[in-house]
Amino acid sequence: MSKKKTSHHLDELAASAGFRWINADRRWHLRCSRCPEELSLHFPRNMSPDMLIKKARMKEWDAGFGAEPKCPEHIHHRPFRVIPGKNIRASLFDGSASMPTVEDAARGAEIRGIDQRIKELGVEIISIELEQAGETAEEDIMNDQASSAKLSRKVIGLLEAHFGEESGLYESGWDDARIARETCASEEFVSRTRSEAFRDLAEPPEITRFREDLIMVGLEREQLKIEFERKLEDLDRRQRSLQSRFDQWVQSQKIVGRPRLKAAG
Repeated sequence: MSKKKTSHHLDELAASAGFRWINADRRWHLRCSRCPEELSLHFPRNMSPDMLIKKARMKEWDAGFGAEPKCPEHIHHRPFRVIPGKNIRASLFDGSASMPTVEDAARGAEIRGIDQRIKELGVEIISIELEQAGETAEEDIMNDQASSAKLSRKVIGLLEAHFGEESGLYESGWDDARIARETCASEEFVSRTRSEAFRDLAEPPEITRFREDLIMVGLEREQLKIEFERKLEDLDRRQRSLQSRFDQWVQSQKIVGRPRLKAAG
């Protein structure tokens, strides 16, 4: 048989399974008999039709010689696909699919009933878990509030013993950090409790004294600067006066060259 006749024979076999060769894109095409869905296979034209059918089935298409091609969507919607205990998808490919029996239908109904009960039990379990979680969250909040109240009492007790509300200062060796260590609280919690229950920290007297001394030094410096600038202006004025008197004397003596006085420094 010539190559041309062999190619024609393969085309006829492929066509009997629903395959068409399109020269434009150099591909085999298979159209679903139930919808416009189309499968495109990139294989040479001399590909065996059996191999084309095998590749189509690998992509979950129903294909075979003399059978109507069906896409996966229409295979999955067959009413007898979900028969318990049977691989209907495999039987669709080899042509051995059969309609469900009464026993199959009964088993399917039983399985659906079990599935529904499992879903109902799942909802009940989730509801119970949510209720328990709510109770646990409420208990946690109450425990947290109780723990916070106990911690506040401990912090306030140490503040009353070591913090002066009038002075706003701690006793020597005490501060927010030490109370935090003694009560296992955070420094932020101690600081907030002190500010709300007593007052903010006052500035230590040492810092106040240092600040006052710095202010006094600054004022003294400014005073000396003003006096120095005033004295400097007075000296500049006396220098200009002496220079003017000297120029007048030189002019009255008719001294050639008109010498100038040179200030010292």
